[in-house]
Amino acid sequence: MHTFYLDAPSDCFLELYKRRFIQKIDRNELIDRLNECYSDVVAAELKDDMIYSELADKLLKRQISPFDVIDDVGLMQSKLQRQFQEWLKNITDDPCFSIALTLIQRPEFEEEIWSWFNGNMPEEALKERGITQVITLTPEIRV
Repeated sequence: MHTFYLDAPSDCFLELYKRRFIQKIDRNELIDRLNECYSDVVAAELKDDMIYSELADKLLKRQISPFDVIDDVGLMQSKLQRQFQEWLKNITDDPCFSIALTLIQRPEFEEEIWSWFNGNMPEEALKERGITQVITLTPEIRV
């Protein structure tokens, strides 16, 4: 967890986000935190099965990668990603952010998602996955 002091550069929250907030976020740290949360989702899927309880414990202790476990055990990655995306949607209250946070974990989308987080138009590959417009924040929110 990081604490930030942000001074508002203009009168709208979107400018605060673009000019002050997103610039202080480290992309690798963000991905690491997302992978930890994804580990929890995968561990929850395994915890009730005695055969995989040790793997679930290792996931919760961050000793192994959730992606390696999915591959090694043969878990249904699409199902787990949907669960993770739903969990993120409940936190962010925004379907586009939950999609983006899920996709940034995949190296082939990392640059495009980071660009979108920085206020740029989504690339075609992101549009195909439901991220269709630039980040916008409610215009009624004023700082």
